[in-house]
Amino acid sequence: MDSSARTLLTESPRFPEPEGFIFRGQWPAHWIATPGFEGPSFVCAYRLKFEIKEQARIRIHVSADQRYELFLDGHRLGRGPERGDPFHWCYESYDLNLKPGRHLLVSRVWTLAPGSAPNAQLTVQHGFLLAAEAPPLDGSSQHRQRTLGV
Repeated sequence: MDSSARTLLTESPRFPEPEGFIFRGQWPAHWIATPGFEGPSFVCAYRLKFEIKEQARIRIHVSADQRYELFLDGHRLGRGPERGDPFHWCYESYDLNLKPGRHLLVSRVWTLAPGSAPNAQLTVQHGFLLAAEAPPLDGSSQHRQRTLGV
């Protein structure tokens, strides 16, 4: 694996503008969660297999409720998100330097049950969010949601 690393941003992420004025400023991804989650503390993994035809540098933005660890092709990229609150949620950005071929992006996400988490660990509900700046990681030419498989 080439050097892929967490990146500090000085400006907002640059996503392709979707068609239609009503969609401006919206991220090209949605929160995903494991169906049927109910219960105490919970850990799961989300994965995305993708293939690229030529070397590329792709910036991704990642968040989770409550915490995540992110891996690319078996190498740990980082963890997060930084602490915030439900009205000021944080995300991390990573620059992926990818060689041509198949790749595997995996995130381990955990949510602690109310009462078992530290006071500073706030939550809304278990979930994971990953948004890639162009080109989409699924290889499509359209700008659309990409759901990671459980």
